[in-house]
Amino acid sequence: GEQKVQVRFTDSRHSFPYALDIAWESFLPKPAPQCPIRLQTRLVAPKVAIGQLARMEVVVTNTGQGSLSMTTAIIGIPSGASLQPYQLKELLDTKQVDYYELFENQLVLYWKSMGPSEVKIIPLDLKAEIAGSYRASASTAYLYYGDEFKDWVEGVLLEVE
Repeated sequence: GEQKVQVRFTDSRHSFPYALDIAWESFLPKPAPQCPIRLQTRLVAPKVAIGQLARMEVVVTNTGQGSLSMTTAIIGIPSGASLQPYQLKELLDTKQVDYYELFENQLVLYWKSMGPSEVKIIPLDLKAEIAGSYRASASTAYLYYGDEFKDWVEGVLLEVE
């Protein structure tokens, strides 16, 4: 929420210079309404047994009437589950994505272009490896050369039994 910070001196004749450094973290940053990309993530079955696959669906939408270049989506992957390498290769082979990278528990997807009102639906199978309850980090989508405007969605929750 909105915060207010005040610095007061009991005697304004004897004040001194000061610096204030503020930092914060958020599990779900606020989406920018100017972002022309919308992102949705969901688990088809949020409860699975160890060794089973949990299907995650990622939907990236161009909300505008114009073409977009260099669209990026960073998808949070729940700990306790792993992506399937064969499926990532298939995403490239079938040209569902132009490029991808993996960073810790995040999958970064890139598209060189998206047409007007185009929708990309990316299925991901997550193999449940370790029992527990896992919340993925927030996911985001944005234009690579316009990363000041991002759409954010809450990380998915996976229960592994």
